[in-house]
Amino acid sequence: MKERPDLKTFQRIQIPVRDRVADGNILRHYKIEEADWVWLKEAPAMEPCLVELRVEFILDKPVTTILHVSADQRYELFWNDALVGRGPDRSDLNHYAFASYEGTLAPGRQVLRALVPWWGSYAPVAQVSHAPGFILAAEGLEKALNTGTAPWQARVRTGIHLRPGMTGMYHVIGAGFDIDGEAFFADTPWKPVVSILKLNSTSTGIVKPGPVLHPTHLPEQKSDFRHPAKLLSLLEGAGDVAWKSVPPGKLDPYKGLVSGKSVDIPAGTQCHLLCDLDDYVCGYSEIEVENGSGSEIVVEWAESLFSDPAAFASTKGNRDEWEGKCFWGFGDSFFPDGPKRSFKSLWWRSGRYLRLSVKTGDHPLRISQFGIDETGYPATFTGRFACSDQSVNDLSGFMIRGLEACAHETFVDCPYYEQLCYVGDSRVQALCWLAMSPDDRLVRRVIELFDWSRSRTGYVAERYPSDPFQLSVTFSMIWVLMVEDYALWRDDPAFMKTRLPGMRALLDQILENRNDDGLLSKLPGWSFMDWIDDWSEGRPPGALEGASAGVDLFFLLALQAARNLEEAYGEPELAARWTRLAEQQATAIMEHYWDPEQQLFVHLPRGEGSSETCLHLQCLAAIAGLLPLPEGRALMERAMQMEGLVWPTPYFQFYLFEALARVGLGDRIMGLLDLWRRFGQKGFKTPPEKEDPTRSDCHAWGSHPIYHLQASVAGIRPDAFGFSKMRIVPQPGSLTRLSSKIPHGDAFISVDLFFKNGGV
Repeated sequence: MKERPDLKTFQRIQIPVRDRVADGNILRHYKIEEADWVWLKEAPAMEPCLVELRVEFILDKPVTTILHVSADQRYELFWNDALVGRGPDRSDLNHYAFASYEGTLAPGRQVLRALVPWWGSYAPVAQVSHAPGFILAAEGLEKALNTGTAPWQARVRTGIHLRPGMTGMYHVIGAGFDIDGEAFFADTPWKPVVSILKLNSTSTGIVKPGPVLHPTHLPEQKSDFRHPAKLLSLLEGAGDVAWKSVPPGKLDPYKGLVSGKSVDIPAGTQCHLLCDLDDYVCGYSEIEVENGSGSEIVVEWAESLFSDPAAFASTKGNRDEWEGKCFWGFGDSFFPDGPKRSFKSLWWRSGRYLRLSVKTGDHPLRISQFGIDETGYPATFTGRFACSDQSVNDLSGFMIRGLEACAHETFVDCPYYEQLCYVGDSRVQALCWLAMSPDDRLVRRVIELFDWSRSRTGYVAERYPSDPFQLSVTFSMIWVLMVEDYALWRDDPAFMKTRLPGMRALLDQILENRNDDGLLSKLPGWSFMDWIDDWSEGRPPGALEGASAGVDLFFLLALQAARNLEEAYGEPELAARWTRLAEQQATAIMEHYWDPEQQLFVHLPRGEGSSETCLHLQCLAAIAGLLPLPEGRALMERAMQMEGLVWPTPYFQFYLFEALARVGLGDRIMGLLDLWRRFGQKGFKTPPEKEDPTRSDCHAWGSHPIYHLQASVAGIRPDAFGFSKMRIVPQPGSLTRLSSKIPHGDAFISVDLFFKNGGV
């Protein structure tokens, strides 16, 4: 393991949020607003560039200070070349994040330095930006460090060429980088910065233009260096052909890549090395080199190898297998110029396999270090589930790793392709976190981000932050369920009360789409429900043309959640209103979507010429309690036995498992885990987006069994808001023993249960 710089000089701390958020950019509240946004005058306006900024001064005695910092688009902040932190946490322009770091500085010469990229049209879709800029304020060292006051200097780091993302699929994580060592590390002149925005208070309510700064309560993302776990194979020459085993000893000259020792590559060499991280990893590619002027180094990432890259989704096969397969990936290129250099990707990548391609010219190249600066949310999962079925126990690490890989400044759907935060994904991820981790900061962060997203259309965005904005009202409804989930699992009434106004406004916005029958019809945006092959872009039948049962069922669940939240934290009059509307919605659903002949709920309103249905509808109806419990149980049993009925993908099976638990059929969950067992047998390190053929090999919505093992099989659930009461109703199926441990405040709820002769 490579040693990292000491990151302990500064610790990230939390700053209280201003009392009245609406005063942002009207009245100054935070110390950071005493500084100016600055930029280098010579930097190309709104064009992609990487700007380096620095300020130097001397301390004659120790000083404790707090640094407040932000940038558009990103920053890496260094104190005397040790990393202080990366940011800002992604958000929108009305709540633009800044971070605060506290530290004590020793006497002597000090250098504070920042790398601030602005990638323009090459930026990831998850990046929301205003204009290039950097801002920093230091408590007690204002004259020495505040931007706009202190003598900050800056320069453009040249030698960077940006390449677009992968073609042929939706790949929106930003650019690939080609970095020319000679230009990038050139000692170019430093020039003074200029103030581009001053945040003075106004007395007439005029909102200053630019980002409205807002603190976040997230910790610093982790930064841990790791080498590849295995060196698998070597290809020599320029050909990009299928990989195969090489004779013993062929890889010996390159084994330093996995052990941290130097590797010497002769002049005139062209080779490709296949590395296995033996896990799903998110991080920044790093490589330290000496000599090698005129060389080219390419570091690419892939989630798996392919039998046929031209048909990539359908030809992955077993993810552990690489022989006879081809590499098709995405990454960055580095061009050494002779001196000792340390190259690093300018944004994080993800996957399991690395291809290191090296082409040397007239000079040999020494690689002194190669590896990954692993990043992600510093998760702490203290919850545990174990049982008498070892195949289930073996799934726990697989599902936890999916949660870790999809947790950063927000939850993300897939680290390799999108790195976007979607409501439907986030609800599932959040419940897993609430059942497995005492740390709920990321859950709260995502809930508030979606609440803020309503400012655009009145609806909660499908994904947020995002540029461009995307709308799905079916996902908007799920946000209300996510708020209720948090209220049940955590005792946080103040946070709940801040979410109620947004919930009310959202539901009223949705109500405007009711037709004369009281059904929702032709919702704006993308009414996504599940990736079913026969459905148009994941929409349930009827959702594009008019009314559809799945849409109305989700709205019923949202109305029921709103009623419960108002009863606990809001207004009795509003609770009565949501109760009335929920009853009306339930009546309309039974009248228009219940097929008495099939004894099932169908997609289209009766009389529209179709009795088509799916398991999804029966699950949502069971969760909503549309039928009395015995009839709900019979509904689920009947639906699951029907031949040819459309079944949900791994994502929507979260709702299948929930329905089974609600009607007393939770013992069926253990058998349904065969799908996840097959994932393990096929070499997946994390749950995929869906069954093969699948685009993404890492989608944390597929980690939901870890929640249901705790809440449905062990049966430990809150029975009142704030987890002030609990109920434990095990549904173990064929298990003879299970143990469960769920974080609860500073303690745990633990059970150790044995089952025999129908008893416990």
